[in-house]
Amino acid sequence: MGGTTTQVTGETLYAYAKEGETLTLTATYKASDGNPRYYYAAVLTGPDGTTPAGAPAAYEWGSGTDDFTATITATATGVYSLWIYSYLYTDTALPPTPASNSDNGRMYHLYAVDWTVAEDGVAQPGRVWTKLLHLTQTSAWSQTAGLSVYVVQPNGSVYQVDYADYNGLTGSLLYYDPFGNTASGECVSAYASATYDGKTAEYAPASASCGEKYNLFFDEPAADLPASYVDADGVEHYILPTYQAPSKPTVAYQQGTDKTAQLAGTFTVGTDNFVGSFEIHIDANGNGIYDEAGIDLVVPGAVSESPGSFTYEWDGLDASGNVVPRKTKVSARVDYTKMDELHSDLQDVEQSGGQTWTQLAGYAASRAGGPVAAPLMWNDQPATRTNYTAADVLPGISSAGDTTPNTHYWDSNITTGYAPGATVANGGFGNSSYIDTWTYVAVDADSDPKMRT
Repeated sequence: MGGTTTQVTGETLYAYAKEGETLTLTATYKASDGNPRYYYAAVLTGPDGTTPAGAPAAYEWGSGTDDFTATITATATGVYSLWIYSYLYTDTALPPTPASNSDNGRMYHLYAVDWTVAEDGVAQPGRVWTKLLHLTQTSAWSQTAGLSVYVVQPNGSVYQVDYADYNGLTGSLLYYDPFGNTASGECVSAYASATYDGKTAEYAPASASCGEKYNLFFDEPAADLPASYVDADGVEHYILPTYQAPSKPTVAYQQGTDKTAQLAGTFTVGTDNFVGSFEIHIDANGNGIYDEAGIDLVVPGAVSESPGSFTYEWDGLDASGNVVPRKTKVSARVDYTKMDELHSDLQDVEQSGGQTWTQLAGYAASRAGGPVAAPLMWNDQPATRTNYTAADVLPGISSAGDTTPNTHYWDSNITTGYAPGATVANGGFGNSSYIDTWTYVAVDADSDPKMRT
């Protein structure tokens, strides 16, 4: 991994190292953006859950402008983690506690942070990943940068995601999942961007209860990575699984105990080698037909893990709100609709020169026999403000899928009054917004019975 004017902070990095290999942490000073109020700390943990031999309780840097470097030798093969965060300069405890401040982790001394695995002094790329990347750039529109990452999903699908002229100014978040923005309390995508600029956002990023974010690699994942690992608490986590075609979904129904609710109960969907969206079709009158208007129900669902599980609490009513009689033999089926679904929900990225996505492994790549351009989709209407006047912007809606290189872009041309105190110089279409871009492989269960229960 590496960077130019970016700062990784407030999240955990992971690295796979073999016994005898080295792990080197480097923080290279890049710029000062105001008066420094925070230092940095990094807590290293080995495969057994303890601090490796030779490592301090916490690495520290940032009190001045000096570069920092530290190297340890892996004493065991496995996954090492590095938790990097900022702390107030007045803290003295080791390791220091994370800072609680209104700047949301904003840094004033900027460093390019690099964590490298090496064998006999030779770097081993594709061994470092994270779940969430906090990027900091200096407060200047000139600080745009090209950015490429690789995203691995739990079913083994791999995407290369390239950004042109990425500029999140003093802070932005980069992460990936199959949801993007959702309505409050839901784990199904709203398929829309949203803004919290001067108002409460209509949608927001999926909560942690919907599942972990996907593995974000800084280089193409190394071929010798294991499919998964077990942490010190006995929990298995995926790293780089081999892609396999999805298994048929399953669905089970458990009637509730409340007799006054008639047939109300729980539908549980099970999936394997699949991440993305599906539909639960409920035959509410038990006649074996699943698409009768006003009677049968269609319920959207999604899973982020593999194997995956999704539950739907049915109220016992048909599509018209009528109570389904208790003696009805209700049945259900599940149709996969969107496979290998991936969302890049860019948070507070003021300016972007566009995106280009490529599926390196997955359903589409396996059928094509190699990498394929991923069609990108978006709906920025909920995030559009009336005083955004830029000509060089591509908001609106793309539902058909756009494979044009560097598509879905936006610039920084905002009229004065866009936000309290904002001007053309410090506003941007993505400012204080969740701009969602997504892709998936469309599935037609009517023509492919393997995509249906």
